[in-house]
Amino acid sequence: HVARDLRWQVLERALDELGEFLHRAREGRRDVLRRQHDALRLALPQSFGLRHMSDPIARFQRQHPNVSFDLDLNDRRIDLLEEGRDVAVRIGAMADSSLIARKLFQVNSVVCASPSYLERNGTPQDTSELEDHQCLVYGNLVNPGRWQFREQDGQDQVVQVNVALTANSGEILCSLASAGQGLVMLPTFIVHEAIRHGDLVPVLSHLQWPVLPAYAVYPAVRHLSYRVREFIDFLVGTFSGTPYWDLECIEVKQSKTP
Repeated sequence: HVARDLRWQVLERALDELGEFLHRAREGRRDVLRRQHDALRLALPQSFGLRHMSDPIARFQRQHPNVSFDLDLNDRRIDLLEEGRDVAVRIGAMADSSLIARKLFQVNSVVCASPSYLERNGTPQDTSELEDHQCLVYGNLVNPGRWQFREQDGQDQVVQVNVALTANSGEILCSLASAGQGLVMLPTFIVHEAIRHGDLVPVLSHLQWPVLPAYAVYPAVRHLSYRVREFIDFLVGTFSGTPYWDLECIEVKQSKTP
């Protein structure tokens, strides 16, 4: 009897441990599923997000219907860990070494104005003439009124422009320039449609205006979630090669070359 009771006690303890193990396994699976259904928290530059991220996000969600998104469109550089963001698209040199970056594409800039503005004020042929023009500048830069460029001989230069208006939105700068309010220097991903439609005309095209890298960045965590890794790979594939907005600008330029 003693031996039989002892066997029952061992069996009951084993069944209890098995039940506890199965309970923890079920709870762990529920946690995994909950994390899979959590929103992917993405930070985007405002103009780029508005103009170029709707279609990629929609395509990714069609491929991964269980993934939802929480989007923050803002040109300020947030602390990803502090604000709980999984991924950000950033334009410019990487200053934060705690982040891992994967390059997406190259951001090219162009100086342009509307045909009506150029008709009234003339088309500048040299940067020295910019002090005589109304210039619309992006206010989130360190020195908004100092435009950097590279000469044809490779020399980097800076010109102080005549600032008629400052704004922290590339969208309103593009709209104002299209309305004939002055010259503007903006990324091609903002102005490509206005250039294609003839609302804006590039000037001083013999110079190279700022060229910056665009990255997908994320915190250096030990275990990167599957959905974040998949989305970053998807972005790299989506924007590989020459971006379509630059191809449009090249096509316009070639169409006007004799």
